Amino acid sequence: MKIKWLTALLIICCFSFQVPVYASADQHIQSVDFSKSSITVGSNAKEFSVDIILNNNASFSSAEFGLLLEGVTIQKDKIQYSNAISSSHIGPLESHGVNYFGFYDKANKYNGKINVCTITFTYTGDSPAKVTLVETNVTTITADGFVSTESAKPNKVLQVTRTAGGNPDPGPGGGSDTKPPADKNSGSYVVDSQDALSALEKAKTDKNNVKVITIDATKVLADDNDEIAIQLPYFLLNTPEQRIVNIITPFGTFNLPSNVLTKEQAANASTLTLIVKKQNLSLLSKDVQSQVGSHPVFDIHFLVDGKSIAWNNDDVAVTVSIPYTPTADEAKNTNKLTVHYIDDNGKLYAVANSIYNAQSHSINFATNHFSNYGIVFAQKSFADIQTSWAKNEIEALAIRDIINGTTATTFSPAANITRADFTKLLVGVLGLKAQKQGNDFSDIPSTAYYYESVMTAKAVGLVNGSGDNKFNPKSQITRQEMITLIDRALTIAGKPLSEKASLSAFNDAKQVASYATDSTAKLVAAGIINGSNGKLRPLDNLKRDEAAKVLYAIFTRLY
Repeated sequence: MKIKWLTALLIICCFSFQVPVYASADQHIQSVDFSKSSITVGSNAKEFSVDIILNNNASFSSAEFGLLLEGVTIQKDKIQYSNAISSSHIGPLESHGVNYFGFYDKANKYNGKINVCTITFTYTGDSPAKVTLVETNVTTITADGFVSTESAKPNKVLQVTRTAGGNPDPGPGGGSDTKPPADKNSGSYVVDSQDALSALEKAKTDKNNVKVITIDATKVLADDNDEIAIQLPYFLLNTPEQRIVNIITPFGTFNLPSNVLTKEQAANASTLTLIVKKQNLSLLSKDVQSQVGSHPVFDIHFLVDGKSIAWNNDDVAVTVSIPYTPTADEAKNTNKLTVHYIDDNGKLYAVANSIYNAQSHSINFATNHFSNYGIVFAQKSFADIQTSWAKNEIEALAIRDIINGTTATTFSPAANITRADFTKLLVGVLGLKAQKQGNDFSDIPSTAYYYESVMTAKAVGLVNGSGDNKFNPKSQITRQEMITLIDRALTIAGKPLSEKASLSAFNDAKQVASYATDSTAKLVAAGIINGSNGKLRPLDNLKRDEAAKVLYAIFTRLY
């Protein structure tokens, strides 16, 4: 039957289902079912979860589902739609003993097999219970603006029982019925839905209002290939709520943020598995071995529903912490301990934000793509910085490819630095991804080596230009201009400075421009700027060694 769109929307939104709906002539609903037919709930558990999977061989805009509940209950906030569903949601609403819920849209956005949602039920009794999927209605918007609805009665049943002890069955993610014994080299650790829900209940909210869920897999032993696999139901991360799943393993700690997968990768995802493999160094290329030495190299990647994916997501970052004890020589200069990733051609690239943390005895880094990652004690210096007050800072930034020399062997520490070059370095320290907003500066060609960095800085509000849509990229930057940019950069990075120091101790404090006064007071209070010989020198041009010194101070604050 064909109905005007407004009427159809009323039917969809009403969900009382008293209006007659006729099936379309062609059968498009191929199947609709639970992700499993039975589940055993742990003796102390009060909830369990299951997915609903719909397979429709034609494009459609909306779908609704009717569940008959016996011995269990369901609440509105316990239906977690997958990333595949971007439409509005309705329900659950009870009508004639059936609980209806679903989603609707004004366009035919969906097609094929879709993991619609994860439903968490409350189950407090000991008697067997069941959930029956009694009805499914799929609506399509026709070319002339009408709707056509197809109905099905799947009558799929989920049997629910209570166990007297032991581990419950997994929920949506499937997997083994019990976790691998900690004393066996199984290499795998399966977090079932019950344990995931338990971890979610125990989660703590950090100072940034992010819910941190901890998965302790430290007792898992690597398999014969020196590999571990941690599987968890993806509903833990498939949420608009800000979450971090903190996975602790023998090889390191991995913090996975909400929606770590791209929308395409997350479509229909039930389980996410983190694979970490310690590589056999003898199998790596001679060039890689020469740079890595005896340091460990790890292959890190994801499996989605058991299938390997090439993970790369510019919108989020996974943070990694690898336990490491420096050698005696490394302990003398730990800022040279870095992480490099190895591409498919065997070439090493420094991870700019990698840094050794002496308190946690680990090397930490953040990444938005997975690969082979190795610890490297990097060496890079310049002939003209051996007596420089900023030697350590220059080398630390250079080995991370954040700063370069003026030639292969010289750094020119006393040379002035331009506005464009300092902006490029600051964007590199912040780890900002290339982006653009608004018009280009008229004095920066798109072919300039600093174009991308300056436009990114403009997009995030780090720089505004010098007026008349110009940036003056080749002008030398003054110390007070640098101070203002550093203050702004820390705020953008989520590390704002608030405390202010008096500037009265500096003989030239009155030379600080009004626009830079607050920023100068903040950086002095934070110990980032100390002055020299009782002076701030706000009008002096910034030197390259001074730039390196202050940039490394920012780097250590951020990472």
